[in-house]
This record gives sequence, structure tokens and C-alpha cells, in this order.
Amino acid sequence: DGSSTLAYIAKDIPEDPEEIIRKVENSSNDFSLPGWEPERLAKVKALFEAYKEVDEEKLRENFAYFLKAIIPTCEEVGVKMA
Repeated sequence: DGSSTLAYIAKDIPEDPEEIIRKVENSSNDFSLPGWEPERLAKVKALFEAYKEVDEEKLRENFAYFLKAIIPTCEEVGVKMA
């Protein structure tokens, strides 16, 4: 269609992961965005199930764990994290 950018409107993104998948499947008009091909979309369902217990607090804890693990090496080799 001549588009040169992709964008989304946050209020139009459903909170329910299953609804997101249905929306992508039903509104694709036989086009596929990278990462949303039918075979990959099937794997997204499994990922949502695997991570359903990860809330914002657990995500923050994991991010802090990750940063504490990598920052010493980053500082050692001169990589600046932001």
C-alpha cells in the first residue's frame, strides 16, 4: 500500500493475549509482518502461556538480576549501559 512506517495506537491493543492473536490473524488481509508469520504466531500462544505468571514486579526483579550480572563485565570492557 506504499506505507513506509509501522505504528500502533496503544488504546487499540487488547490486553488479552488471545485477543491480540485473533486480531492479527483476522485483520492481516493475507499479509504477514516479520515475526507474525502463521508458524511463528502459533509459537506466540505457547510463549504467552509460559510467561502468564510473570507480572510487572517479577519482570523488574529479573531485569535487576540481569543488570547486576552484566554490569561488572560491561564496566570492565568499557561498554556503557543506559
